[in-house]
Amino acid sequence: MATPLVVDSHVHLHPEFGIGDFFSSAHANFEAAAREAGIPKWQGAILFTESGGVERFTELQVSGSETHSRGSWTFEPTDEQGSLVARNATGAELLLIAGRQIRVEGRLEVLAVCTAKSFPDGGRLEEVARNVRAAGAVPILPWGFGKWWSKRGEIVESALRRAHPGDFLLGDSGQRPRSLPQPKLFHLARERGIPILNGTDPLDYPAQARRVGTYGSFLDLGGESGGRPSEMLRDTLLALSATPPSVGRRVSLGGFVSAQIRIRIPIGGSGTRRHR
Repeated sequence: MATPLVVDSHVHLHPEFGIGDFFSSAHANFEAAAREAGIPKWQGAILFTESGGVERFTELQVSGSETHSRGSWTFEPTDEQGSLVARNATGAELLLIAGRQIRVEGRLEVLAVCTAKSFPDGGRLEEVARNVRAAGAVPILPWGFGKWWSKRGEIVESALRRAHPGDFLLGDSGQRPRSLPQPKLFHLARERGIPILNGTDPLDYPAQARRVGTYGSFLDLGGESGGRPSEMLRDTLLALSATPPSVGRRVSLGGFVSAQIRIRIPIGGSGTRRHR
């Protein structure tokens, strides 16, 4: 039987992150989350969700049987284009799965996970989700602060009311304060049989490198991957009939406020600000 996965489904490897700090923190966070959940045997899986023009996953890839070392971590190819195995000298191991983040109508997003393919930004949310699914990837509609309110929330709600299990998943975020009530669209998703997958969605400043792996989902793949973990994970996600168990924790309200202030402060002396 395959080792069950603890999956962080919404990950950005921002330029501000140190490679060693990023992956070592991820493994430690997965380990802590699994221990708290009482999961004795597990493997951590990082699902990259890279914006257009960002190629951090590709930077970690190598051809043939070679390996590539960065920050004490070695990145080894598998039998497919869309996954890598990361290892360090202590024996720690992580699965890295390629994927994309696509900007769509209303500044909403669709994640395309378990794929090495690229997708253009733009288009209607439901159409993009269908295109992602047709391309053999898993579409996820992720929660984002302020992005499910008003007319944008109506777009997501409309998609949910028309959706069938397997069309797409919703994504919860470790950036959503744990003290706040669950969004109403999560309740609707459960009524409609649409599973919810968790991810951290780290922000783009150095301290956020340590957030990866703090909030995720527990998945039993039910068999060995045969060297193609992205394909097997894709098939598992598309076949989900219910939301998998959560592991880890979202941020506190204080942590959320601090992070929102941090991404909006001027950078250097330029007077420019970060935007999400």
